[in-house]
Amino acid sequence: MSNQSLRETLKPLDAPERTWSTGSFIVRDGNYLFAAVQDPEAVRIFAVGGRPEPQETLLEALRREGQEEADIELDPIDAPETFFLLDNGVSQRVVLPEALTPRPALVWKNTFTIREHFFDYVCCVWRADFSGHPKPRAEIDYLLWISGQDAAEDRWERARSIGSSRPDGLPLLPTGSAGHLITWERARREAPDTSVQRTIAAARQLLDEYGAAGNLRRHSEAVMRGAIAAGRRLRAEGVQLDLSSVAAAALLHDVGRTARAESETGPGEHAEISARVLRRHGWDGIIPAVQHHMLPAITDGPLGDEPLERLLFYVDKVIREEYLGPESRFAGFTERNPDRADEILAVRQRLLALEEELAEQAGLRVADLRRICFLGALSREPDIRRDDTATAAHRDTPASRGE
Repeated sequence: MSNQSLRETLKPLDAPERTWSTGSFIVRDGNYLFAAVQDPEAVRIFAVGGRPEPQETLLEALRREGQEEADIELDPIDAPETFFLLDNGVSQRVVLPEALTPRPALVWKNTFTIREHFFDYVCCVWRADFSGHPKPRAEIDYLLWISGQDAAEDRWERARSIGSSRPDGLPLLPTGSAGHLITWERARREAPDTSVQRTIAAARQLLDEYGAAGNLRRHSEAVMRGAIAAGRRLRAEGVQLDLSSVAAAALLHDVGRTARAESETGPGEHAEISARVLRRHGWDGIIPAVQHHMLPAITDGPLGDEPLERLLFYVDKVIREEYLGPESRFAGFTERNPDRADEILAVRQRLLALEEELAEQAGLRVADLRRICFLGALSREPDIRRDDTATAAHRDTPASRGE
């Protein structure tokens, strides 16, 4: 496609029968920002965006509308794939202009008639971050924040307003892209997070290379499933955790127990051997958590405030090849190491305190946190559906770098 035809495609009317428009799913900390206009009958909610001006591209229009409607600078996020919602489920796809980089998260199309002539209205919706302090401008009455979970469940009454107070009694009616958020969010949540998939595959390949099998492999896999289950809940409450790193650290924390690892890197505690293996293979981002997952970490001081370190330490202590819980797990430690009974008791008490802290961060009772870890460890595969947390967490694994 030539540059000229690209420019033509991006015009508001590239052909008599098609009109292009833009929208944005503005996301911050798992919440979406929308605009709202009040009329006598309802509060009408819509995505920040609009039609391009003549000679203006879709992305230029999106950024302009962000300033005009919400006083913010929009930063569109490249979507791993584009969802299509076209004419009440018809599977026809709109051919997108090649210049749409970053990729939109959603494209929806309605067909309507004017004087017996058919028109297509096509809206490209980007997921976007922003800079600035949102406030309603121009004809916008107020802005609304809604969580991804509430959006997926169509609970707009829980939205929080920015600007003038929202009146009681008027229904909230999401229109256009805002209305399509429900379908898009549900579909997105059911799709697996491909970045986590790639990381799990790469970590399993490394375990295969080092001959990790039997109890060691079953333990690592169970810890991974339990840690992802707990990590998802922590992320939902705003804790900065990257699930790719959670999966990698949980799968590879005991790779140093394999015979090949020690023969390659030399003797030492298995956590340190694991760290040497990870450094050799480029998994630097998870090394601190792996180094500090052993029992002395919680008594001697290295265990820090990093969420990944704390989560891995905890889940590794309550899961063996299946969920055991602190009491049963530490009873086993004491039986195998009777000369260290006092030390193990002290560690157990600190672990219980850590468990309470994690449960509080996750907005759970301790019993509920244990249940989540139990069900996660029991599952056949980890729950790696996409969640509603923005992709701000840093990843540093070979898979995340495309290696």
